[in-house]
Amino acid sequence: MPNSKSSASPRSSPAAPPPAAPSSPPPPRDKRISTEGGSPDPPTVRSTALPFSRMGAAMPRLAGRETRPPLITTACVTSSVMNIVVIEDHAMMRGLVARVCEDAFAKPVVHQATTAAEGLALAKSVQPELVLLDLELPDHDGLDLVGDLRSKARAARILVLSAHIDHYSVHRIHGAGVDGFIDKNEQSPEVLCNAMREVVAGRRFFSAAISRTQAALRADPHAFTKLLTDREIEALRLFGLGLGNEEVAGRFGVNPLTVRNHRRAIMTKLGIHSTPELVHYAIENGFTRIRPRTS
Repeated sequence: MPNSKSSASPRSSPAAPPPAAPSSPPPPRDKRISTEGGSPDPPTVRSTALPFSRMGAAMPRLAGRETRPPLITTACVTSSVMNIVVIEDHAMMRGLVARVCEDAFAKPVVHQATTAAEGLALAKSVQPELVLLDLELPDHDGLDLVGDLRSKARAARILVLSAHIDHYSVHRIHGAGVDGFIDKNEQSPEVLCNAMREVVAGRRFFSAAISRTQAALRADPHAFTKLLTDREIEALRLFGLGLGNEEVAGRFGVNPLTVRNHRRAIMTKLGIHSTPELVHYAIENGFTRIRPRTS
């Protein structure tokens, strides 16, 4: 029988075990969340980044007294209770001023008013150490209110706030006897804080814009402050608001002919040749920002 060889199939190699999965590296110690590409930390408003009048844009991020970052980070100068009256008709600005007061003093009690009448009643009731007074109020001129505040709250220091730095306003501020003035357009909340602390300490604080405007008035030989009497300055304001001779005469308690003479004298002294020119001068120099008193 032919010799047959059995053909054996090649022996299979045992299956190689699957590669072991690489072990996971241990978590890094004290891993922190990065602000690059991750959730940033809560925003902090830098009080010097914006002028005072523009800080309202940051207000929605800062709701809540407990969680909001303070606008002012410098230390308080007193630990005693501080009664403060804020008289400001714009709600956002009034709230911002109140917030600065809360950050400026250790124990502030802030009372808010939207009109001169409300502010005067509050000042009489609480006898504040500090009054923050807007220059333009819906029922009264802020500077005309200063005398009433002095009589109702004798110990109060008065700090005026305004966005208007014109020649007539600066002239009136100089003679009103206030303790300070803050320009809403240029000053930050930290400057307001410093101003409040200065006046509460018995010193005075006026924005640089006031000093610049006062210097300009002193240097101008044709400034109305050097050429006109007090009565003529008041008549110029009323002429600028559009009042006629008879209306001005009624306010002054004089004959209309006397007011007509005032008008002529004002125009001659200022080198003005027509009523439209006179009105333009009054508007340009801020005379018409102040409403006539009705009582």
